Amino acid sequence: MKEEVIKSAFELAMERISGLPELTPQEIAEQKEKQFGPVGEAMAGKYLRGVIRADEMLHELERYEGEPEQIILRSLLSRLCGTLQLEGDAAAADKALTVMSRIFPTKQTAVEKAAEKFRALSGRFEQEREKKRAEMKPEAAERMGITGSAVRYNLDDYGPWMEEIAKLRQACEPQAAAIRNRLLGDLTSE
Repeated sequence: MKEEVIKSAFELAMERISGLPELTPQEIAEQKEKQFGPVGEAMAGKYLRGVIRADEMLHELERYEGEPEQIILRSLLSRLCGTLQLEGDAAAADKALTVMSRIFPTKQTAVEKAAEKFRALSGRFEQEREKKRAEMKPEAAERMGITGSAVRYNLDDYGPWMEEIAKLRQACEPQAAAIRNRLLGDLTSE
């Protein structure tokens, strides 16, 4: 008797499922992205925080094949490329670049080229930022009514400074984005 109830319940479930509309290929791809994308992001986050080492991450990647592996790699690389920020953590960016070279040893030249371009851009950004800081310090001190060499003040609270840095960011960010996108494209292309 129990078998009949289970079988009947199974049959009812199958009937309900068969009545549902079939997923389109695009919907199936979106579901796979939702399923496997976070795996790559999590792996990158753990690596960047030092929770897992590069060889552990490579071993973890070997568990996947085919489309899931490609989705995970894309997500992982996107997160790693995202560390290449003008005002970001330089150590995290270097760590990300290092592991990208290990994941794709045949594309090490592309990673090195991107690293060189990013470091040059980041260096120019920092030089220009420090130049602007030196130019604006006396003006900021005067406007804020600060006197004396022993007094330290925070330019981050000074409106004109914030505007200048925003302009500098706006001028440099498209180049940084181009470096990130080019690297991501080079690594994900066959």
